[in-house]
Amino acid sequence: MAIYSSTSPKFFLSSASTSTTSTTAMSTTKKLKRYLELDSSLEDEIPSKKKQQLPRRTCLVCDVEKGTNQFPNHKKVSSHEHDHNVCDPCYRSHLENEIDSKGWNEVACPECSITLTYKEVKNMTTAENFAKYEQACIRATLAADPDFRYCLSTTCKSGQLHPGGTDEPIFRCEHCGHKHCIVCEANWHQDQTCEEFQAVRRRLHAENERSQQEVKKLSKPCPGCRVPIQKNRGCDHMRCSRCRHEFCWVCSADHGLIFREGNHRHEKNCIHYRANPRAQEPELPRHRIERMLEPDTRLRAYNRGDLDDSDFDGSDSDDSDLDDTEPWDDEADLPLVYEPDLILSEVRRRAPGQTLSRVYVG
Repeated sequence: MAIYSSTSPKFFLSSASTSTTSTTAMSTTKKLKRYLELDSSLEDEIPSKKKQQLPRRTCLVCDVEKGTNQFPNHKKVSSHEHDHNVCDPCYRSHLENEIDSKGWNEVACPECSITLTYKEVKNMTTAENFAKYEQACIRATLAADPDFRYCLSTTCKSGQLHPGGTDEPIFRCEHCGHKHCIVCEANWHQDQTCEEFQAVRRRLHAENERSQQEVKKLSKPCPGCRVPIQKNRGCDHMRCSRCRHEFCWVCSADHGLIFREGNHRHEKNCIHYRANPRAQEPELPRHRIERMLEPDTRLRAYNRGDLDDSDFDGSDSDDSDLDDTEPWDDEADLPLVYEPDLILSEVRRRAPGQTLSRVYVG
């Protein structure tokens, strides 16, 4: 029930009318809220049912089971009748490698090796890879035109049509201004004919070939890094200034092995080769190794004047008055005929870690 007031031109609703209107609005709000909740629950249930019914397939590349909607369909790759078992991400990765490593007309399917069409590559690859593919297509198409030429400048990759052929040998790039001769395929040779320029180029090429042959004669490749090394003086022990590898100049043997094991590590046809003494001579008995270490005492006696030179020439002598000496048996008194290298190597093997001040070879 509406009431008008003369003091203030406003309408007021009675309490009865307000109560009825409020109840109706609340019931409508509850119904609307309930409807929205029901509608949202239905939206959640419908996709889940679709996902459960969607067939799944295992990718041949990544070996991951995925829904068929994540694999190429016949709309994207229309020229192929088989079902695709390579998922979209792996397919795109394959096309990226194909575009980078092959010609534009050799991009193939990863399963059947059929060449893909321009439209199929566009549907299956990314925009960035397709831009590279399209650029390769354009360059190949232009290169088929006999009047199209690329700029030979190292800093320019543009090209243009150059009508006239060899009758107009000077090519001037409209992008960078670089000039080159289309007959000689070289920078423009000012004040020279093509015949004169090519004659000079042939002469320089022949000189370069002779220079390379001389370098091969006077140098050898480093066994470590293959860089040519020239020997101008000094011994045959070489050290590469690049990789620091040490080797023999004559036979290229590793100097580390030579230093640790001996000269038998050289090649047998090398002038520095020496046979392995351990392989050539029998092993020395223990008492002879001790005999080699003994004469320090005998030498001290000689320095004191207790012995003279005759005591070292194999003649008989009386050793009873010598200090710190031991009697020698007949076998030990025999002269030793082993080479010094053999003796030193045998002593080092029998007495590792000992410092040898003097070794007597009698």
